[in-house]
Amino acid sequence: VNVCYNDDFSFPTERLLKQLSGRSKLIVIVNPANPLATVIDERDLRRILETARDAFVLLDETYYHFINRSYIDWLSEFDNLIIVQTFSKAFGLTGLRLGVSFSNVEIIKLLKKVNLPFAVNSLATLAAEAALDDTDFLYTVVANVKTETAFLKAGLEKLGIEVRTGFTNFLMMNFGNSSQQVYQQLFDRGILLRNLKKYPLLAGYLRASIGTRADNKKFLAALKEIVGNND
Repeated sequence: VNVCYNDDFSFPTERLLKQLSGRSKLIVIVNPANPLATVIDERDLRRILETARDAFVLLDETYYHFINRSYIDWLSEFDNLIIVQTFSKAFGLTGLRLGVSFSNVEIIKLLKKVNLPFAVNSLATLAAEAALDDTDFLYTVVANVKTETAFLKAGLEKLGIEVRTGFTNFLMMNFGNSSQQVYQQLFDRGILLRNLKKYPLLAGYLRASIGTRADNKKFLAALKEIVGNND
């Protein structure tokens, strides 16, 4: 059962709780959310974990570095909690397709039963170990993303574009009925965004990942030309 987010993009705690039953086996929560870039309130997460004691609660923390908050410290309190993280975002190791899961011993044993043998190759393991040791790089990436998000948001708003930022390495822009046209014109200029039209609340929105200052300037220049031509 899919539970849609609230109209203000906040987490639909009450509607999710109403959907729970004795047949509920797995609840998946992405925090921060993708593509909304919003976070669930700690009190709401606790309510869900306490209410759904007989179900697994999988918390996807793909973007947790950008809020500097993981719920790994809750694992000792909730034996139904599973946390998954990735090396693809803040660590910059997307090509390795490497992730990690945390839970209690019994759940990890169950996961190992369905895990493919040799699922992680030795080079990916070495890269992960090096990434975990290089905290300076991690902090630099997160700081740069925050700086460039502010720069890009300011530039987009100067162009009169509605922007939504959050706690991730991307932002959303609302182009309304012109979204497909803007998407295509950017694509023709070699700039690829994510069209969010398939999401119930996000028709008209495009998503852009935060790049370097040079990337962001190129993006703003292209949008300035497109917006000006479409007026």
